[in-house]
Amino acid sequence: MVGPYPGGQSSFASDNLTVTMKQIGIDLQGGKFKITITYSLANWNSKTAIPAGTFALVSLDGRNVFPQTETSRMIFPGEGTGITYIFEGVRGSGYVYLVYYPHDSGLPETPKLIWVIAPMHIII
Repeated sequence: MVGPYPGGQSSFASDNLTVTMKQIGIDLQGGKFKITITYSLANWNSKTAIPAGTFALVSLDGRNVFPQTETSRMIFPGEGTGITYIFEGVRGSGYVYLVYYPHDSGLPETPKLIWVIAPMHIII
């Protein structure tokens, strides 16, 4: 197990959701990886429901993108929600970043929030 990386910092994304990364855990087992992210989303907009954005793992060069699935959740005004999501895959794709894409940004061109999840001595 690498990490878990401490969380708790909130960031305001361009889709008007507040994204708070609670924890990032990385488990490397042989040729596989499991990355568990726990985060919350809050909509402080008083009038509009906002579709939740998407997290993705992204390689250093940006060519490999592994998006989160199941992101059709709407966050209503004044509402917050906590989410845990697990990425599982085969090591060797060079994933270094965990990024958040607002719902309208389009993968993979414009990530808005970025966490470094793999120090250079760890290959995911």
